[in-house]
Amino acid sequence: MALTGDFKETSFVDLLQLYGISRQSVALTVYRRGPGSPPDGVFWFDKGDLVAAKLDGMEGREAVRRALRLEEGRFTVDPGASPPSTAERDALKHVIMEEVINVDEERQATITGERPIPAPPTKPLAVGGPPPSQPPAPRPPPPSPPRPPPAGGGGSGRGPGGGSGGGHRPAPSKTERSSRTLVFAGLAVGLAALGAVAWFAMTQATPPPPPPPPAPAAPVATFRGVKSDEIVLGMAASFTGSNKERGRAMRAGWEAALAAANAAGGVNGRRLRLVTADDAYDPQKTGPAMKQLIETEQVFAVVGNVGTSTAAVAIPYCVEQKAVFFGALSGADLLRKSPPEKLVFNYRASLGEEAAAAVRWLVDVKRIPADRIAVLVQKDDFGESGWRGAVRQLEAAGVAPASVVRMEYARNTADVKDALDKLKEKAATVQAVVMVATYKPAATFIRKAKDAGQDVLFTSVSADSNGLAQELVESGPRYTENVVITQVVPVPTSKASGVLRYRKTLETYAPGEPAGSTTLEAWIGAQVFLEALKRAGPQPDTDKLVAALESIRDFDIGTGAVMSFGPTDHQACDKVWGWVLQPDGSFNQIDLE
Repeated sequence: MALTGDFKETSFVDLLQLYGISRQSVALTVYRRGPGSPPDGVFWFDKGDLVAAKLDGMEGREAVRRALRLEEGRFTVDPGASPPSTAERDALKHVIMEEVINVDEERQATITGERPIPAPPTKPLAVGGPPPSQPPAPRPPPPSPPRPPPAGGGGSGRGPGGGSGGGHRPAPSKTERSSRTLVFAGLAVGLAALGAVAWFAMTQATPPPPPPPPAPAAPVATFRGVKSDEIVLGMAASFTGSNKERGRAMRAGWEAALAAANAAGGVNGRRLRLVTADDAYDPQKTGPAMKQLIETEQVFAVVGNVGTSTAAVAIPYCVEQKAVFFGALSGADLLRKSPPEKLVFNYRASLGEEAAAAVRWLVDVKRIPADRIAVLVQKDDFGESGWRGAVRQLEAAGVAPASVVRMEYARNTADVKDALDKLKEKAATVQAVVMVATYKPAATFIRKAKDAGQDVLFTSVSADSNGLAQELVESGPRYTENVVITQVVPVPTSKASGVLRYRKTLETYAPGEPAGSTTLEAWIGAQVFLEALKRAGPQPDTDKLVAALESIRDFDIGTGAVMSFGPTDHQACDKVWGWVLQPDGSFNQIDLE
């Protein structure tokens, strides 16, 4: 998949440097006209060298000259493209250096308002006299009269009655005068020639480019997980078991984001690497997984863990080991204490905020009576966090908490039989169900409820969208009707600039990975983390990372919501989006307010 950019933001010189340093082989296609127009030029790089150039009907040197002066237009980059057989590698190397200097001189002249100095005449000077075009040299002034000798007859000169002074030299002979004249004449001619050469060089020669700045000192390892050339991050998630899809997608999203960052040079001179450990969404396996990451793998920070009950084990261990716990896939309250735990940072809105947004939409937009809304919860901290948010909103709508219909299922299972029995029992009074569930039990509950004739409207908190859609679409079109998901990200098909960047990143660094809510959440979280890592400086540690995260305010990556942290707020985003499932498994985005 081709990458795109704009010459208003990235100059052709920047692209030359980027692909020269990274030693990539790409084809850079230039578009100077509007969208839909054919390309105006192509530049081929082979292992970092510009080997062929075409632009506006010109080739080679002239195409490079034109490209270096581009200030508008778009470009696309096709990685791995092969150059044409007529490549001019050596010739274009010299052209680039010359033209970069020329462009720099032109820009300096534009800034200072100076014009280039015209070249001096090239006719050689005639030895023994001035050039014919110059006037003759003026005669020397007459010599000054001799100074009188001092009183007492002593002096440096010879006069009447005077003797020879101790410092007096006899007048030079005719032969000496002639020799001196020739020497001085030769020196004068030599100096004149040197002066002419120097003046010609100063006005005609291209000044050498300024010396490059000294290379920054190579980063050195100063903290756990911070090596001389890389920073190691860790993730403990469910890569097996009933929730494995979420762990797999979370890893794919983070790895794609880090790969893109590495391709752009890494962060402060270091590459990023993610190591993972499988806890199978089982808290009993989370402790060993975390120990493997921090004590064996020596990771700098833990990012993108999946699950609430697993976070209950992981967070105390991170606090003990002084490691930041960032961007977990959990909206539970235990990750959102007040005041916040110093080392715990969240990207996403909480489960309570999601469940409350679903209730408001059902009541205010769909006009369903609040007392006809039931809640399905997973029996753990994950379910309880969503339950509290839903009940608070129902209570605000006039429903007593004790009267809310509550249905439950066990964590890490899809056994919803008891919940379904209760829905059948309350069928006459239930028009909608807010589900605080993972994708597999949510899909099972919807499918069995519809099979039992329970025609209600279902909402689910941010379960894995792809997993839920696949489960229901495979069951048939009617199972996709009246299903809405509250989400902490926009739909992956959004035209928002940040989502477009996410899709390009996924296509480039995770080919074959479908765009979905979990990979998008991972990618967004990674952008926030990478920004903080940049701010933490070239020698990061946990305290610097915490300070950098807390310094982020109104960070906009183009998703429709800005990210902010602070000493008393460790949740970057509070926005909740609405997704409506379609029969083909896609989603339409809706406004929940």
